[in-house]
Amino acid sequence: MRRGEFLALLGGNGTGKTTSLKLLSGLQKPYRGEVKLVGRVGVLPQNPQALFVKKSVREDLIEILKGRAFSRKAQEERIAWAVRLCRLEELLDRHPYDLSGGEQQRIAIARSIISDAPIVVLDEATAFSDPENEHLIQKAFERLMAGKTVIMVAHRLSTVVGADKIVVLDGGRKVEEG
Repeated sequence: MRRGEFLALLGGNGTGKTTSLKLLSGLQKPYRGEVKLVGRVGVLPQNPQALFVKKSVREDLIEILKGRAFSRKAQEERIAWAVRLCRLEELLDRHPYDLSGGEQQRIAIARSIISDAPIVVLDEATAFSDPENEHLIQKAFERLMAGKTVIMVAHRLSTVVGADKIVVLDGGRKVEEG
């Protein structure tokens, strides 16, 4: 893959999509072969609750920039931009676990936008979303993908419209590519 490309991995349950993402993001080591990444990887797991570590959405978003070389003002601007983009204004003081799956996914996307990783890995990013949240998430993707390498797992072709390449997996193997 080249920088700035959008790759979609499609397939049914148990076909190797999530395992592929874990290998690509460094969360799992390959049994054989090698995975080589150039750049920091931002991960949006299938279950966004795995990301939440604080008691409010606001605190969770601030946590992303801890230890990074951003001025206080730059941090606030970056967070405010992601909050507007993902429509989180009304959710900032709520606990992430008290929100719907679609709202949690929007928070996870905001976290990824804030982190500004050059490679973004998305595992079923709209899986827990109603149609309204799915639309908001897809709009946020358009901004998230600008200039980044994006690898996204999905079950439905409609969620990966605009992909540069689609790979279909079955039984842990690539069966189609285009």
